[in-house]
Amino acid sequence: MPQDYDPENVCINDIRFFDIEVAPNLLIMCWKEYGEGKAVHTMFNPEPWEVEELTRYPLVGFNCRQYDNHILYGRIMGENNEQMYQRSN
Repeated sequence: MPQDYDPENVCINDIRFFDIEVAPNLLIMCWKEYGEGKAVHTMFNPEPWEVEELTRYPLVGFNCRQYDNHILYGRIMGENNEQMYQRSN
């Protein structure tokens, strides 16, 4: 895990690709490390601290500025699934 994150000097091996889906009763987060053959990790209803741990890495996502980042933030702040679902609409 990167100790001192410096956006000017990112190690490509620290990058995590991620995606999020949220429903009124379910939060699914999938992520994988950079590189071929790396496993996809899936988290179901992760705890806020688990999401915060993931954000210690440089994250790359699709549509993350308009959707995923807001859901990540809400979960870290302790929102439940219903609240995050409302945020996503």
